Amino acid sequence: MRRAWPRLCAASGQADAGLALVRMATAAELAMAEPGERLPSEYEAWNAATQQWVLRYGFVADRLSDSLRHITRVPASVSGETETFVLDCMREPVAAWRQKLLLLLYRMQRAVYFYDAQVALDIPKLHLLGTAEWEELLPSAVKNGRALDVGTGKGDLALRYKHLFETVVATEVSAALCRRLKHLGFRVFQTPTVELPASEQRFDCVLCLNTLDRCPNPHSLLKNMRAVATIGSPVVIAVPLPFYHLDFFTKSSMAGLSLEGDNTFEGSASAVADELLLPVGLKPVALYRAPYMSSGPYDHPLSQVLDTAIFVCRVMY
Repeated sequence: MRRAWPRLCAASGQADAGLALVRMATAAELAMAEPGERLPSEYEAWNAATQQWVLRYGFVADRLSDSLRHITRVPASVSGETETFVLDCMREPVAAWRQKLLLLLYRMQRAVYFYDAQVALDIPKLHLLGTAEWEELLPSAVKNGRALDVGTGKGDLALRYKHLFETVVATEVSAALCRRLKHLGFRVFQTPTVELPASEQRFDCVLCLNTLDRCPNPHSLLKNMRAVATIGSPVVIAVPLPFYHLDFFTKSSMAGLSLEGDNTFEGSASAVADELLLPVGLKPVALYRAPYMSSGPYDHPLSQVLDTAIFVCRVMY
């Protein structure tokens, strides 16, 4: 069934009633948030009653564990780039045949690597943070240095911050993804871990954006990331919450992980910090909440929205 989208005003991005088409969820809406049916972190962002996209930002610091209680809270807002991404998804939705073919290939994962199919079809478009948000989130001391992005995917997320560094080294598991990343100007290594040449063993910043929940061994990956970051350097980790671990290669869920947080954003963030990050020597110093969005077809232009935590950590040892 095709949705009756409000008339778009290209200049202002306003709905017919004069309301902004994209807004932040209120504190009351955040308090009523429940885990999604397909993935715990997934939520329906379209509010049919108000004809708006309602995105989740912000959290209640008092509900975090002691290890996060004094963490820096990055100011939350819907950036201009985020609003533009949503409006572009409505104006130029994914062609229905492309979406159907992608879903078909997803069901054929033994024959076709799903992310290679995304490269071939050039869908979906992905968004987490805009350029201005990255500039605020990343310490000024690391800018113009060397960064490592672990599990860069199609590169949509990394392109938003790439200009802040002299060099961004990207890692991916497939040749198709690596070719795309090289074309986008990244220095690329094809590896499922963080196994890099001796000349590529120290970075001013290490990032892992929405990859940790899909790798076979999150603890091992985090340890390897910590090992290539200089002491005191930021390690930025984005992960959908509530945390649900799915090994993309074996399709096994949790893989030995048992994060004992509740289903709230604050409880889940505390569990990730206490049970995944701190034990491997990564101390969270800042926390941000933002939607991880994927473009879709006309009847669902945001095909997936995941509630995501972005941790900025410091290497402890």
